Amino acid sequence: MSVEPDLCLYNMTLQRSSSLVASLIGNFEGNKSQQEVVRATGSTIELWKLNSSTGKFYRVLIHDVFSIVRNVAKFRNTGSHQDYLLITSDSGNLTLVKYDKEKKD
Repeated sequence: MSVEPDLCLYNMTLQRSSSLVASLIGNFEGNKSQQEVVRATGSTIELWKLNSSTGKFYRVLIHDVFSIVRNVAKFRNTGSHQDYLLITSDSGNLTLVKYDKEKKD
């Protein structure tokens, strides 16, 4: 049996997980006047914001992490106004994430 050297595989989930792992409230955009909500599901991280005029939440960002999220926590440097997100995954990785408001990423 021969193996094709040009073969490239890509794994993509067709339907996102709806089971909630954790949710956090914090200042992930660095805005002192309004907090955001982070929602972590099995394989995605979502950033939600409250529209003050309508009173409804809307999703700012959704990002696939290509692993299984085990836990999330927030972290803030001394003297900073922006929170960072700490993510642990099934492979044992600990990731520190900062939201970039200009890039929306």
